[in-house]
Amino acid sequence: MDDTNLEGRRRGQSARASWRDLAPPWRTTFGNRRFPDALGNTCPSRTNLFGCRSRPSTGLGAGWQPPCGRPKRGADRNAALIAEGNEDRVRERVYTGKPTYYDQIWTSIKTVFFGFLIASVVAIPLGIAAGLSVTANAALNPLIQIFKPVSPLAWLPIVTMIVSAVYTTNDGLFSKSFLISAITVTLCSLWPTLINTALGVSSIDKDLVSVSRVLKMNTYTKITKLVLPSALPLIFTGLRLSLGVGWMVLIAAEMLAQNPGLGKFVWDEFQNGSSQSLAKIMVAVFTIGSIGFLLDRVMYALQSMFTFSNNR
Repeated sequence: MDDTNLEGRRRGQSARASWRDLAPPWRTTFGNRRFPDALGNTCPSRTNLFGCRSRPSTGLGAGWQPPCGRPKRGADRNAALIAEGNEDRVRERVYTGKPTYYDQIWTSIKTVFFGFLIASVVAIPLGIAAGLSVTANAALNPLIQIFKPVSPLAWLPIVTMIVSAVYTTNDGLFSKSFLISAITVTLCSLWPTLINTALGVSSIDKDLVSVSRVLKMNTYTKITKLVLPSALPLIFTGLRLSLGVGWMVLIAAEMLAQNPGLGKFVWDEFQNGSSQSLAKIMVAVFTIGSIGFLLDRVMYALQSMFTFSNNR
């Protein structure tokens, strides 16, 4: 039995020697190496900080050990890049730990309000223009009918590619994932506000329009003193609809793009597949619904403060 093991060991060592002499070197992060001896030599001892241990010295892979070296990271990597003159490649990554459930809720709320604000700034002026001008209405109506039915699933990859190509800085005010989610919310939520604003402006009493002509009001005075107060109920109706659509779109965008927020939390729990995943997903569903209800109540309260019509 001992003679058989000894003969097998000799054959393994002979095969290793042949492989070492004939095999071409490998280009690795540790330099040009030959398998298996050179990789095994990267471990200074049988057991070190990374737990490298040598295999039993039998068979073809006798004496082989996994590489112990690690690529340079963090401050060492940045120092090496600066020394090489590649300051633009320096990355500062601060890991603050896994975000909590409340952190992800707050991230989703910030994102939806930012996207909703951009949508409102774009939609309200365009709606006023479409309501006051027949030409503007004829020009905007085909665009609204074309882009309004587009799903966020179609907007998301387009927005991701554009933001990734344009927003290349690492020290910006907003993160790239935040902008992707917010712009997707904007593109999907501006249409209800635009349509309702145009409808509200075009539905102004014709007598009031005639009075503005008699008083020779300029355009700014006409919009601020006549158009906005009359169209405000329908404008707020559009804003409420847009905020609800934006909240729904945001959850789907976070889930698909894996951006931080409640959508990513739901997807992570689905992928986790633990015994508590279903319960956590149901908690997230009720949280999403509750926040959507509260957002609508907030918009309704603002509508009650700034409008004086019973048709709300």
